[in-house]
Amino acid sequence: MAITTQHIRRGSFLPRIIKRSFPADEKGATAVEFAIVGVPFFALLMAILETGMVFYAQTSMDGSMTEAARMIRTGEAQKGGWDQAAFRARMCASISGLVDCSNALKIEVLSFPDATAISLPPALDANGDLKSSYTYSPGAPNETVVVRVFYAWDLILGIPGLGLSNMNGNKRLLTAAAVFKNEPFPP
Repeated sequence: MAITTQHIRRGSFLPRIIKRSFPADEKGATAVEFAIVGVPFFALLMAILETGMVFYAQTSMDGSMTEAARMIRTGEAQKGGWDQAAFRARMCASISGLVDCSNALKIEVLSFPDATAISLPPALDANGDLKSSYTYSPGAPNETVVVRVFYAWDLILGIPGLGLSNMNGNKRLLTAAAVFKNEPFPP
């Protein structure tokens, strides 16, 4: 039997067995279409949520660091004998609950005689992980101070190509920094 365009239009070119096996029932078509479109949709939705959480945590950490760094700039931290733990406590009082303020939050405060002398060590060690300890030196009046805060955010999704991971172990390094000259507060 030769297949003609008339047979193709009517669909009679399909063997009868196939026609009987797969009738023209479309009850499951919506479920199949949703399965095809649903996976990429939910992956995109999760990526958007995770990116939003990362940016919210970054913004919260930056604002909290700015408030705490002001205490150094005005000399209140130096007069109060603040150490790194006191600075952390001040920061954690205003930071969002997304950031773990325990030992996961790394704080570095460096002082220099002037802005031309600034030399910053790398935040990460040779393995690409956060260092275990950082310097805390709030400086004297009229000295230039650099405050840096680091946090290794654990990413939930490791979606390749999204580019959120910038550390070992599927983590994102969140950083907040401020550079200022201490006010001429009395020693």
